[in-house]
Amino acid sequence: TFQEFRDVSATRGDRVWLCGDGAAVCSSSDSGASWAQTKPQSAASLIDIDFLDMSYGWGVSPTWAALTTDEGRSWIRSDASFGISPISSVTALDRPGCILVAGWSTWDAAFGWDGEFGLGIIDNVGANWDTLRHFRIDMYSGHVGSSRLARIGRHFWHAGTRSPNGNSLRSTDGGVTWVDMDSIGTVGDNEPSDIGFVDTLNGGVIDGGGNIRRTTDGGDSWTIIATGLGVKRLKMTSLTTGWSISDSELFETTDGGV
Repeated sequence: TFQEFRDVSATRGDRVWLCGDGAAVCSSSDSGASWAQTKPQSAASLIDIDFLDMSYGWGVSPTWAALTTDEGRSWIRSDASFGISPISSVTALDRPGCILVAGWSTWDAAFGWDGEFGLGIIDNVGANWDTLRHFRIDMYSGHVGSSRLARIGRHFWHAGTRSPNGNSLRSTDGGVTWVDMDSIGTVGDNEPSDIGFVDTLNGGVIDGGGNIRRTTDGGDSWTIIATGLGVKRLKMTSLTTGWSISDSELFETTDGGV
């Protein structure tokens, strides 16, 4: 159905959602054995989705966010504008909010790098975005993409290619304060394509080189556990069970990614 997969989201149990080019959101309640598709007009433009539970989730296009409360069958588009695009990631918060990640950068031979990066939060569908983190990219700071955000409770992680004081960040107080996290990528190369946690200590990341890394200390250190898989999204629902996608394939693990 999809020309290209864009994102996968899952809740604990056997419920999983997919979005991608050429179709709306598809969902499965039996670990992918069968699939149901929402109405094409509901979410055909969504490039990233995140479900908090079986019915409530957020999705984004490059320029706007939308909320669903009925398992993805219909979506309520937010009129709020964050002012930075393209949006690359959305993370559902306890109802009715979400956090988004957005950023861009360009290179000019005469003037160097130009761009900006931001993290924003919304507390309801009609509100304005509040800025959690924002900085301007200049000729000295180098390439910064937008990458993605992970959340467990009031703990947030953003995997980037710049540290210190860049976009590889971690918060333990709901985004009030941020500290630098070791960069998971190379400046000027690809941004890490995904990061996810199952609790405040255990998580995984697809780094800038396409390797899957695992942490057991909340992101203080990372160990490569797989290379050359060609995946771009990673969603673990427990220490053993998770989902991943390439452009055209869906993968499931029941042994922690082994």
